[in-house]
Amino acid sequence: MIYEYRVYTFKTSEVRRMLSDGFPKFFRQAERHGFRTIGPLKTVFGSENQVSYFWLWESLDDRKEAFESFQSDPEVQGSDWVQREQLEGPLRYSCVSKIMETLQDE
Repeated sequence: MIYEYRVYTFKTSEVRRMLSDGFPKFFRQAERHGFRTIGPLKTVFGSENQVSYFWLWESLDDRKEAFESFQSDPEVQGSDWVQREQLEGPLRYSCVSKIMETLQDE
């Protein structure tokens, strides 16, 4: 199983909007392309601007296929959050992504 852990640090003005509107739409779009999502996860202690989530796949090939499909989807490219980032610049300060593979006994 492959996990991708993503942490976004948003501008203060964008956190609530992304949690209530941006991420739910984004996750629905991603799930149509084979992404499985856990989150969004809001930081309880520490930075109030951080939001994280996990994506899960069976293999790295599944991950590659899902991203190729997702990135070529015209509906995704026309999404509110993509359009806003193109017009106004990044809605976030950073994104940290870590890909991990589970260790299983054979």
